[in-house]
Amino acid sequence: MTDPILFNAVRNYTEGTKTVLDVGCGNKDYSKVSTSVVTVDAWPKVSPDVLVNLEEENLPFENNSFDCVLLLDFIEHVDKDRGVELIRQAQEITRGRVYLLTPLWWDSNESHTKNPRCWAYGNKWNLHKSLWTRDDFSDWVEIGFTTRDGEYYFGYWEKQHGKNTIHKNKR
Repeated sequence: MTDPILFNAVRNYTEGTKTVLDVGCGNKDYSKVSTSVVTVDAWPKVSPDVLVNLEEENLPFENNSFDCVLLLDFIEHVDKDRGVELIRQAQEITRGRVYLLTPLWWDSNESHTKNPRCWAYGNKWNLHKSLWTRDDFSDWVEIGFTTRDGEYYFGYWEKQHGKNTIHKNKR
């Protein structure tokens, strides 16, 4: 279940946004932040609007298609090089901002995929494959977020003010 403080922060930041793309939507918690949200995921069980394996395929949208793109708790589920490419694609797809949330600590996430009481039970795409740092987002505006599990990078990149770059630091 999504942390209510995080949900409210995302809703507040996306307020007034007409079109939102939720990449790696999972259980669709963030599909309620706007009246027009398109969900994308690789797992058919969550019934996304667009079913696509982003480990192998690109985001199937034209440039400037959405006012906002959400990459919340997503990029750690793909290899780092692939994550960098998907962030670049999100920056092209948005007319405005890309919001991103990722843990700043390593955890394989197996406890969720192996727990029959968790919505992600059996979801092979829910395993973590990369670790990100603050340095990876030096061109972004950091908002920050912490839970009992640890600290997350939560921030945004804005099209009119930012560059289409992300720094790749493999530590």
